[in-house]
This record gives sequence, C-alpha cells and structure tokens, in this order.
Amino acid sequence: MRKKYIMREMRQYVQYAIVAVMYLLALYVALTMYGQGGANWDFIDHWLYAKSLVTPRFYSALFGGNLYNAIQYGDAFYFETLRAPLTGLLMAPFVWLGGNGAIPEYLAFALLLLASASVYASRKLDLPPSLLAMLLLTPYSALFLLLLNGTEIVSMSIMLISVSLLVERDWKAGIFMGLAAMAKYPNLIFVPLIFLLPSRQRGRAVLAFSLIILSWLAFNTIVFHDPIMSYLISIGAFSQGGTSGFFPPGTMAQSLWLVLPELAPAAAILAIAIVAAILRHGGNYGIVIAKLAKAIRLQGHKYGIVLYFLCLGLLGWLMTAARGSINDLPRLGYLIYGGLAMLLAMLAYDSTGGPAAGSATVRKLLFSALFVIMAAVSVTWFPYTNYVFYGSLNPVLLSAESAINGAGIGGCNIVSNNWVYLIFAGYRAHFPYYYNSTVQRYPIVFFPVFNSNNTAVNFANVTKRIEYNGFVIAFPKNRTC
Repeated sequence: MRKKYIMREMRQYVQYAIVAVMYLLALYVALTMYGQGGANWDFIDHWLYAKSLVTPRFYSALFGGNLYNAIQYGDAFYFETLRAPLTGLLMAPFVWLGGNGAIPEYLAFALLLLASASVYASRKLDLPPSLLAMLLLTPYSALFLLLLNGTEIVSMSIMLISVSLLVERDWKAGIFMGLAAMAKYPNLIFVPLIFLLPSRQRGRAVLAFSLIILSWLAFNTIVFHDPIMSYLISIGAFSQGGTSGFFPPGTMAQSLWLVLPELAPAAAILAIAIVAAILRHGGNYGIVIAKLAKAIRLQGHKYGIVLYFLCLGLLGWLMTAARGSINDLPRLGYLIYGGLAMLLAMLAYDSTGGPAAGSATVRKLLFSALFVIMAAVSVTWFPYTNYVFYGSLNPVLLSAESAINGAGIGGCNIVSNNWVYLIFAGYRAHFPYYYNSTVQRYPIVFFPVFNSNNTAVNFANVTKRIEYNGFVIAFPKNRTC
C-alpha cells in the first residue's frame, strides 16, 4: 500500500517537474527575444498605462475632475483610452518596484500565470497536470501572446480558469469571465458560455460578471462622460488598420501558419495513439472508434464546454479577420489556441485509454515523446526562426536616441510618429495629433519606415532638416521646447 502511495507521489512530482521545465523553456524564449529586440509597441502601451497608475498626477487629475484633459495633453503620464485595463493593473506593481528594468520579472510572472492556469485546467479536466502545460508554454505563447502585446497571455490564462469552472458548474466562472473582458475586449465573445451553467449558478455568474464590468463602465462615465467610450475608441482604432474586405484568405492562412504548428505534435500523438489502438485490436478500427466515442459520451459535459469555447473563439477570430492584418491575427489566435489545446489534450488522453491501467505504458511513451518534442521546439526555436519585430532595442531607435541627445533636444517636447518608443525611452514625445497649440513649434523626429501615422507629421514650418539612416530630425521655425 505504502509503495503504491510513494509511486503515485513520484508520478505527481514528475508531472510538476515537466511543467517547471516547460515554464523555464518558455521564459528562456521570452527573455532571449526581449534581450534581442526589446519591448514591442503594444506591450509598451500597457507598460506606460501601468506607469500612469503609479503616478500621483493621475489621481490628482482623476479626483480633480480633469483626468480626460490630462490624458489628452499627456504632460505627466501617457494613458491610451482604447486599452482594456487589467493588463496595466497587473503590470503596475512591477513598474512601481523597478520601472522599465522590471520587465523581465513581469514576463516571468505572466508565464507563471499561464503555467498555473494550465495545471488548474488539466486537473479540472481530469488530465495529467503537465499535459496542457506542454501545449501552452510554447514559443508562440512567449512571443505572440506575451512580448508583442501581453493582453493575450493574460486573457488565455483567465479563460482557461473560467472554462474549468464552467466544467465544474461553478458560478465563479462569471468572475473570471468578467476579468477576461477587462483584459481584452474581444473576450466578450465568450460571455454566452455563462448560460451553459445551471439556472441557480447562472444568475450568480451573471451578477459577478456584471459587477466587474460595471466598475469599468463607471470609470468611463466619470472620466469620459460615456460608459462605452473606451470600447468605441478601441473599435475605431482597429477598424482603421488591417486589410479591406471580409475574411482575407492570404492573411488568415499566413497567421494560422504562425499559430497552429506548435499544436501539431499533439495532433500527431493523437493520430499515433489511435493507430496504435487499432493495431492492438487487430486492425478493427470500429472497436477503437466505439471506445473513444463512449469516453467522449461519458464526459459529454466537459467536451461540450470545450467545444463551445473553441467555436466561440473561432467565431471571434473570424470576425477580427475582417479588419485584421498579419500584425494582429497571429496574436489574436489566442482566441482559438486555448480551446484547441484543451480539445487535443482531452482526445489524446482518452484515445490512450484515459485512466485505464492497461493503457498506461502506451500513454507514458506517447506523452514522453510529446514532452521531448515540445521541449526541443523551444530549445531549437531561435536557430530556425526568422521572425523579427520592431522593438525598443531596434538599432534605428537606439541611433535616434543618441542623435536626439546630440542635437540638444533630449529635454524638449518632441513630435514623432514613433512617440510610444520615445516616451518609453524617457523623452517627452507626443503623437502627431497632439492637442497643445504649440505642437507645430516642437522639434520633429520622423521615422519613414515606421508605418504609424507617418503621413500626419507636419513639416510645413520646418526650417532645418537633418537626415539620418532610418530617421529625420527637423526643427520648425521659432521652435520651442
């Protein structure tokens, strides 16, 4: 008896050791990419959002009733009204404790959140604790869901917990559904999942969700005099970019090529497990299909929740494809990635016999192979990837910072189409539509290759223009700092 207990404990330790290895490998990918390219524009937006939350001027403006004007002029802090608030709130303690130097610690925290959510979901779905971690703690999550923005990894982590609570028929799923909607607005597509709960639990879940959302609507009403202002601005910003037409196939195919390959090993393991089971039954595939169908039928509630989750995510992803671009759709793939990973994990486990002891050897071999493959993907990802992104450590940006200081305008207000990166670097940079009436007298730092409001920079009053490799510094007539 004691021997069985010790063996069971050892298996648990092995499971959590695998989770730890996958976490460290994902962290390795994130930190290496951050060390090479720095922070991306959208990630920095949330970081600056968090910085505003630890700035006293933000609260004096809020309680003084003039926060909207303070946001518009951005003299003391930078706060984008189109951003959902939760990621900035999670970043705020790190900003307060370590400033920009605390980004690596936040990356570690965000991946730990995903690791914890994957273990929690695995347990609620009666899967080995490491199985979902192997599918979710991947280079795709580290790069596209974390470094390029950061809201997606928070969203997927929270939705994993919410779906797990739905499986348990627990009303607290509404709490996490509300938090997900506060992390990223497209997560509202998952709200109908609440109505899969029993009626008694459903009412509590709806109430919990509503109370969380009402807090954000109240903030919008107080600050912007419109409860849905942040939503409208976000929709407007998204609709301005991307592709024209509906469901552009080229962009969708290209983005799926970036999203799905890391789930391919799990799909291969599932196929191998089914083939092995067919061979074990003398080629009688009917028996295997019947057994798998029975396992699915016995767990119909779990499979139903996960399938609804996946279908709603797919619908949300397809809706974003109408205006999405190759820069948006891969990271918006989190809408389908989590649900697909859960479904593949469940099918792979059940196709190897589920908890049946007779299938333990086959399952151990297949899942060990999956671990080796997924670990190898992370270890070998850098030598074989050619993906690069325009981050805060881009050589052109670093050169521009040196030139700004050399031109003696490091302490001046600056207008730039690359304003977010320059604010992050510590400059008083403003976007080209800055509201201050003296905007046309500020020095201009223009990046021709950076496609963000580049046509909006006004050179009408420029009297001196210095061309550099990748950027321009211009001085208007009667310039002022």
